[in-house]
Amino acid sequence: MRKLTAKFLPGKKKAAPRKRRRTRRPDRRRTLGLFLTTMLFGVLLGFGWAWWSGWAMTARAELASWAVEKSIASGLIVRKIEIEGYAETRRKTILDALGVQAGDPILSLDPAKAQAALEALPWVQTAAVERHLPDRIRLHLTEREPLALWQSNGKLALIDVEGVVIQRGKLARFRTLPVVIGGSAPKKAQALFATLGREPELAARVATATLIGRRRWNLRLKNGVEIYLPEEGLATAWATLSEYERLEGITQHKVTVVDLRLEGRLVVRIPQIKTKPGHRPERET
Repeated sequence: MRKLTAKFLPGKKKAAPRKRRRTRRPDRRRTLGLFLTTMLFGVLLGFGWAWWSGWAMTARAELASWAVEKSIASGLIVRKIEIEGYAETRRKTILDALGVQAGDPILSLDPAKAQAALEALPWVQTAAVERHLPDRIRLHLTEREPLALWQSNGKLALIDVEGVVIQRGKLARFRTLPVVIGGSAPKKAQALFATLGREPELAARVATATLIGRRRWNLRLKNGVEIYLPEEGLATAWATLSEYERLEGITQHKVTVVDLRLEGRLVVRIPQIKTKPGHRPERET
């Protein structure tokens, strides 16, 4: 009879039940407290900076005042003001803009501020301000160059080569300058007169220049003859007219208009003939 042997097999372990993690909700009170703390810190920092800035500015002003007082005691005062390059601007006007006069502390001069004030004067184009210790200030000015009179809304103004208005009144001594007409004429006048100046004899006879459609010019000579200039090829057309003028004196005859708008053509209009009303003869050259 067999002997029975009992064998015990290890049983499977049951998995331990997992603990559920509780999802934490953000602590609103803590977040709000942090936000308020940050804001309070920012406000305090802002007030601190404002106070410090005001104190710093005050201290700087007091230091500057102290330096000026010490400079006076040391003999750093203005005794001489030299001005170069002015003809149209009065000396008193320049000194008023400078803001410093003889006897003032030389350190009280702010060169950058003085330069801006001088360049704001109508005739002054550029200004250089130099402070030479212990007692000398030197100014070098460049005044604007008159180019023409600009007619706008029936009124005249003097303009320079950059199209800047120099003055609007007291223009009698500038009556010999040509007159430009048109809203954009001042800015375009320099280029026009530079081209016309290539033929100086003819250019000297120009009385007015009217900008047409911001694209081209019509000229009126001093004898009343009108010149219609082209939009393109202005220099060539002007040289052609100058050549005809030298050879034939074309604008000296009984003509009213010389039309140069068509490339390679010169059209001359003469006064209307009474026997043929409505007919305007033209001669092409």
